[in-house]
This record gives sequence, C-alpha cells and structure tokens, in this order.
Amino acid sequence: MAGRRSYECSRRKLVIFASELASAVGRHRYQPKEETSQKIWLRSHPQSFCFAYALQFKSDVRSILADHEELTSQFPSLKEEESDIDVDFGAVLRKVICDFSLRKIYDQIVNFLKVKLFKSNKEDQVLVSAKIVEQVAAEVKTMCQNEEKPVESVVKELCAKAGIEKKEVVEAVESKITKDRGTLLEGKAVQDFGKAKGIEIERPIAPELFYKDMEHNGVKWSVCGKVDAETEDSVIEVKNRRNHFMCPEYDYIQLQTYLFIRNKTKGVLLERLKGENKETCIDFDEELWEEVTIDLAEFVTELTDTMSMSKQALYGCSSPRKREHGNLKVAEPNEKVSCQATDKEPEKKVAMEEAEKAATDTDTQGSTDEEPEKKIAMEEEEKAVTDTDTQGTTDEKPEKIAVEEAEETATDTNTQGSTDEEPEKKIAMEEAEETATDAGTQGTTD
Repeated sequence: MAGRRSYECSRRKLVIFASELASAVGRHRYQPKEETSQKIWLRSHPQSFCFAYALQFKSDVRSILADHEELTSQFPSLKEEESDIDVDFGAVLRKVICDFSLRKIYDQIVNFLKVKLFKSNKEDQVLVSAKIVEQVAAEVKTMCQNEEKPVESVVKELCAKAGIEKKEVVEAVESKITKDRGTLLEGKAVQDFGKAKGIEIERPIAPELFYKDMEHNGVKWSVCGKVDAETEDSVIEVKNRRNHFMCPEYDYIQLQTYLFIRNKTKGVLLERLKGENKETCIDFDEELWEEVTIDLAEFVTELTDTMSMSKQALYGCSSPRKREHGNLKVAEPNEKVSCQATDKEPEKKVAMEEAEKAATDTDTQGSTDEEPEKKIAMEEEEKAVTDTDTQGTTDEKPEKIAVEEAEETATDTNTQGSTDEEPEKKIAMEEAEETATDAGTQGTTD
C-alpha cells in the first residue's frame, strides 16, 4: 500500500527515473536525450507512442500488418505496392491500436519499435538469436566470485567457445555481462562499506520505488527511483567500475536526484573496482538542482506537446480542453482538427498530417459503439505484470571518445537504471487501474 500511496501524487504526470534525469537535461554524453524521451513516452502513453513511430517506420510496420489476414481482408491496399498504402495506413493503425481483438498485432508492432529504437532491447534480441543467454548468465555468476577477472577476457573466452565472431553479438555479450555483474555486486559493495564503518546497513529484497512531484512555472512532472542503500542521514549510490574510479556529471546528478526524492542533504557515491571500495561524500547541491529543474520543465513541455499531437492524430481530439487530465474526447465527424508543429521532429510532422485526417478516418478505428481506451486499459492491467521490458536496463556502451571513461560507463549499470529495476511494471499496473476507471469519460472513436 505504501507504494500505491507514493504513486498517488504522480498520476497523470510524466514520470522520469533518477537514472534518466541527466540524459533528459542533456548532461549524459553516453545516453541520448532522444532515446530517453522515447522511453518516457512509451511507458506514459504507449498507444500514441505506437501510432507516431509506426508511422515513422511505415515500411517495416506495413510488412507486419500485411501478414495478418484479418487486416488485409478489410484493407486490401496493404497487399499493394508501398506507394499505394498511404490511403489506409493511418486507419489501419487506429484500428489495430484501439480494437481489443487485434491486441496481438498491436503488441507485435510495439515490440518491433522497442528493438528498432532502444539499444538494450536490440542487444537482448541479439543474445536470444545467438542462443547464448544461458552461457552469459553463468559467466556473470562466476565473475561475481572473481572480481579481478577482466570482462574483456571473459567475453573473448565465451565467444570463442560458442563460435561467435560477429561484432554485434560480441558487443551484446560484453554489455550484458558488464551490466548484470554490476547489479549483483551492489550488495557486496554495501556490505563492505557497512563493515568498514562499523554499522549494519539493510538492503530490502524488493526496494521501494519512491516518487516525488516537481513543478516549475506551472509545468508538473514526477521523478522516481530506488536507492541502493540508506543510513539515517545519507543516501548511498553504488557504482561498479572496470578500469578506474571516477565521478562523472551524470552520476553526480543521479545521486542529487535521490537526495531530492528522499529529502536528505548528504549522499555517498560508493564506487567498487576489483573488490575495493572508494567513497565520495556529496552534499545536496541547491544551485545545480535549480538549473536541472528549469531544464526538466523544458524537456517535459516539449515531450508533452509531441505526445498531445500524436493523441490528436490517433483519437481525433479537437482541442486541448477536451484532452484535459488525459480524458480523450474523439472529434465529431465534421469537427476540424487543428495542430501546429513546434519543431522539425519526424513524429510531430507525422502526427500533424494524420491529425488533419483524424475526423474523417475515425469510422475505421474499431467496432461501433466501442470504447477503445477502456478496452486498452483493461488489457493493459492484465498484461502489466508480464509486459515490463519497456524500460529494461538503460545502460549504454559509450563511443570511443574518451576510451577509459567510456569503458567505465559501459560497466555502470546502476547509473543507467539498475536501481530503478523494472519500475515500469508498477507504473503500468497502477496506470491501468486508473485508466480503466476513467475510460468511460474519454469518448469513443466511432
């Protein structure tokens, strides 16, 4: 119940994980801001995300749609040349997204988009295709017993034994081993830290996901995260390193976020390298947090605008007032949809074009007198427990810009989201409950 209460304040707002915050404000050199924005959008409103990016990857998604007879029988143009598909493509997408009976096709498209857009999902798929998942998991356990063994040598041995030479697979193996080992070693780091200080630090088996609301100039959102460990007056954030100790800005910002969420003024950046710990004491930085807050408000405003345009195109909303608090009202048949671009992002352009057709296309979105949003919400509630790979691990393997720091960053699982492990599961479940009760006010698409 505590988790549910902490989430009450965050309903209907965009939620940003502590591990994503530095990227969201453009202060993470290895985690692209665009990908972070896409992940937040996906877990906040997957339907409008699917609509926008399916349109962006029209050719690939068309192939998925064309494989299903229940769609090609109703939309024959899916079988025709690609140049002829524009007439029905938006209508087909609306039907797939809003029609409960086509849920499997919708899920197939979403999974395709995850692999296309998110590196972690692509790496997971590569490992599955290479049939090497079990071997990787076994090596991770072995390496936790021998922290001094270099990741590179383990990867080389494993790939040689499995006959793997393809660069894409080798890199996926290295990334997975690095991330999973780092997560498992967090407990050791905290335990050794407690012994050195003469204190006992408890780490719950299932750490609570803490939320806190933020606001700037009327823009509202929430931040959340799971802390690695806490003392009475401090938050402890663990980072596992591969080559040397360091304190990059994105780690600093992540720890500042935990201090803000937990209302504490002191934090400890606890680094672990080859079995040794290094601690850096950090105070809450009021000046930095003010800068970050302003940048986050800008980020949230831009993402919210983009999402709103996609919702307009998908549901045929005619004005922001009719979309207030997420209650989507479908435009009347003769009601003209108005939508203006705020920048040149592809998904915004696509949303604008589709919005112009939304009022006349709504008759193709599903069966008569149905409430797609409500059906989607009910289905989301049933699937929320298993469909949690949206966020996954957000660790990125850095480019060869600064070699040693880049290698360290690749090992930094906690920085990229290991402390917020699968929080989208809770978000999905609670949002589904909320949406299911609100769906009756959202209108129909027919």
